[in-house]
Amino acid sequence: MITRAPVLLLGLLGALAPAHADEAATVTVAAPLQRPQDDDGNIDRRVSLAVGRADDAMLYGTTTTVVLEASGRGVFTPGVVGGAVTVNAAVGSSADAGFAYGLDLGLGVGARVGRAQLGVTIGAGVSGISAGVVPFALQVPVIAFVGIPLGPVRLVGAVRGDWVFASDDRQDGADTVTAFDEVSAEAGLILDREQQSFGLVGWAREQLGTNIIGASFVYGQILTGNK
Repeated sequence: MITRAPVLLLGLLGALAPAHADEAATVTVAAPLQRPQDDDGNIDRRVSLAVGRADDAMLYGTTTTVVLEASGRGVFTPGVVGGAVTVNAAVGSSADAGFAYGLDLGLGVGARVGRAQLGVTIGAGVSGISAGVVPFALQVPVIAFVGIPLGPVRLVGAVRGDWVFASDDRQDGADTVTAFDEVSAEAGLILDREQQSFGLVGWAREQLGTNIIGASFVYGQILTGNK
C-alpha cells in the first residue's frame, strides 16, 4: 500500500493540473511523461517527503509530522502573461499516529519569461490531522510562487495564507500576518538534470498559534516544450 502512494499522487496531479504548467512537488517514484508539441511552458512534476517539527505541542501533544506530498504550480501561456495553477495533495502521519491529509486547488494569473515564472492563485481545499491533533477545516488558500533558473540550479519560493472555515480552533492561528488564519513560506534550490530534478526545500508555518519548521526532500521529472 505504501509503495503505491507516490504513483497515485502523481496520477492525481496529472488529472488536476493543466497540460503545459510548470508544476512543483517531492520522492523517488514518478510517472512516465510525454513531450508536449508546443512551447507553452515546462512541466516540473515532483513528489516530496516533508518532515516538520513544531516548537510547541499542538492540540493533543503532537510535535512531529511526516508527510508525502505531491504539488504542482506553474504558469501556462505561449506568451508572457497567462493563467497560473497550484495543486497540493498530501498524506502522512503525526508522531502519535494521527492521519494527516490535505488537498487544495488554486487558479490565478502569472507571468513567464523563459523558464522564470511568477504566479498568484486563490482556491479551495481541506486539511487536518485525525484524533483531534489538527481539526478538519475548509480552507481558502492564497498562494504566490516564483521560480528563477540559475544555470542548472533553480531557486524556488512561495508564500501562502489561508482563511479557515468549519473549525474555530484553527482560526486566528497566525501572529505574523493576522489577516490570515494560517500562513506559511518556503524556499529552496532544485537541481535540474536533463528530464529529472531533485533538491531541498525548507519551509515554515504558523498554525494553531504554533510555529512549525521543516524540510522537503525533492525528486521528480521535468518536461519542457519544444524550443
